[in-house]
Amino acid sequence: MKRKLVVIISGAILAASVNLADIAVAGNGNGNGNGGGNGNGGDSGKSNGENQSKKTSKSGGNGKIASELGHLNGVIHANAKAIANASINSPLGQARLYRESVLESELMEDEITAKEAEIEALTGARTQEDIQLEIDALDEASETYDQDLVDLEEELAGSEDDASVQAEIDSLETELAELNTSLAELDQVSVDNLNTLLRGKELSQAVMDLLMAKLEL
Repeated sequence: MKRKLVVIISGAILAASVNLADIAVAGNGNGNGNGGGNGNGGDSGKSNGENQSKKTSKSGGNGKIASELGHLNGVIHANAKAIANASINSPLGQARLYRESVLESELMEDEITAKEAEIEALTGARTQEDIQLEIDALDEASETYDQDLVDLEEELAGSEDDASVQAEIDSLETELAELNTSLAELDQVSVDNLNTLLRGKELSQAVMDLLMAKLEL
């Protein structure tokens, strides 16, 4: 399942853009008018033109993102409260449903990981048979025999019988299988929710990352 950048598109900035050619002409005119041969006016016009070109290019990039997002623009610009209260039939509401399904899947993945760890611990645990075999193999002539025997007998007394351990493992494996089935169903819900949200739009990876960052996914 673990990103936060929001690009704001300003129509006013695009509307206020000045034509690069007009700036250059104005700059050349000022340079000739000064007549000093220093060309400062021309250089100023060139500099202003380059700066404006960069601004126009940046605005154009934002405009391209807005165009690609289409009906998803509202999601990018919405605040958390608007998304939380939006109708499920709106892009904001559909974004909320998608996010919730993804987060639910992540929680279930954590539960599955914990269940697998339980099974692994039980599977790797020493059985009563293992402990008893070790007791039987103790060397009575060993200086540590008495203490080793006490330790092993305490371990044996505190352990579950092999049948009980296996029954617990079987139960956990059944639960694990059910969780994996539920996770597969949740993953499909997430896919369906995303398709509903996108409405057939194919987003570039950069714009998809922008959308996921907005949803904190």
